[in-house]
Amino acid sequence: MRGSVLILLVLLISTFSQAATLHVSQQGSGTDGLSWETAFVTISDALTASATGDHIWVREGVYPETLVLQDGVQVYGGFAGTESSNEFHLRNPKVHITKIDGTDAVEIIVVGARHAVFDGFEIYALRRIQQCISVVGLGADVFQLSNCHIIDVSSVSNTSSPPIIFPLLIRINDSRFDCFNCVIREVNHERVTIAAVSASYPRLF
Repeated sequence: MRGSVLILLVLLISTFSQAATLHVSQQGSGTDGLSWETAFVTISDALTASATGDHIWVREGVYPETLVLQDGVQVYGGFAGTESSNEFHLRNPKVHITKIDGTDAVEIIVVGARHAVFDGFEIYALRRIQQCISVVGLGADVFQLSNCHIIDVSSVSNTSSPPIIFPLLIRINDSRFDCFNCVIREVNHERVTIAAVSASYPRLF
């Protein structure tokens, strides 16, 4: 038993010691993401290259993407693109606005993941979609959404004739979900929905 515990501790230490900080910048070369100069051009590319324990730093700008987050990966917006590895504290999402443009999203803009963090973004232009953020099937593993602005929330259900416009902000199903310091503004309809169903545990702060 003691041997098994020791092996587990070694594996955990090894995993976190190898954790990387990946960078995303539209001015990057897209090489390996290990610096602002070699940053990935899209957040999706950084997520594809990431592993559990990694952090992704995203430079200010507009990113027209649909994002599937990865387990144990923390994604942060609000960087100027000049911060060194020990200058996380210099990021400022209110000054260095980092936008996720959901205009072309078909159904979902951000898909949550186990022990993932998505922090410091504006998510906007959510027209014609069914969901903004989907947090489904994560069980007891928490997904954290924090310091985000969700803007111009509206979506269209094509199951009715004429179509009914309604915003489904967050869908939570069989998951733990923490939402800290998030703002919804310019909502284009009277109803905003957070649907929490089937053994879900949302906490909104």
